[in-house]
Amino acid sequence: MEVEKLKKEVEFNVENRFIKFIFGLLEGRLEGDWSEYNEGEEICYNFDLNDEDWIDIDFSWESLFNFIGEGICVVVEGKEWYNIELKDEELKIYFNSF
Repeated sequence: MEVEKLKKEVEFNVENRFIKFIFGLLEGRLEGDWSEYNEGEEICYNFDLNDEDWIDIDFSWESLFNFIGEGICVVVEGKEWYNIELKDEELKIYFNSF
């Protein structure tokens, strides 16, 4: 089942500290994911925001929550896109495999 894009789109920009943080998490998870996915299959990663690894961030959690709001869709070069949401103290990143 294909994931639909969230309405609020944000262009990928590595200079944005929130995007840099989120995609750093995503990159780490992708590098460790050896699962085989079919094209278009939903992939979802959840990150627990209560984890002590978050101590060294250079922004407040409130500012990250304000940036993401009800959820955002980060579009990379007009081709790939990733939905980002905050739910129940978890950062959720989900997208269709490509």
